[in-house]
Amino acid sequence: MGSQELLEKVRADGRARVAAIEQDRDQELARIEKRREEEVGRLEQEHRANTERETRLIFERARSRARLEQRNRLLAAQWQQIDTVVKQAAARMVEDKGYVRLVGALVKRHADKDSVVRFSKADSGRLKAGAKAKTGSPAGISGGVLIEQGRVTLDFSIDRALEAIRGRLAPDLAKVLFPDESARSD
Repeated sequence: MGSQELLEKVRADGRARVAAIEQDRDQELARIEKRREEEVGRLEQEHRANTERETRLIFERARSRARLEQRNRLLAAQWQQIDTVVKQAAARMVEDKGYVRLVGALVKRHADKDSVVRFSKADSGRLKAGAKAKTGSPAGISGGVLIEQGRVTLDFSIDRALEAIRGRLAPDLAKVLFPDESARSD
């Protein structure tokens, strides 16, 4: 073989080697591109799943918060109704025929000569402390009497009495005022 043929053979081998390397390169680039597309698809799918899950969570939280706010508004309205009934009960107690006699009996039983008796502003004109005690300035109560004996105050106000039993009466009042609601909760 001559040098020319040898040179041609080397060139042909080089071209074949370059073609093989280019083919390997193209195959590797194709594999890389395929992996990249698969990775992009997987990431897009994960992102879509995460977005859907987060959207469901946000929606569920919003719906739960709306239900809670609705329940709180309903309870607030119910308590307002119960408070109205309690205020009406206090007003009816003051208007009752035996009210003056009851308050007088409380003063007579619990007040002594050093006591200061305080009535509501409305009751100050129609109720008297009696001979044993002196009448003080009107108290901020809707009815009843406050008897002050030194540092001790005996609170016989209607407000205090109704406040003390309000919690116990609330379920019964709710059943009367809101029969549909109590039937649903049972």
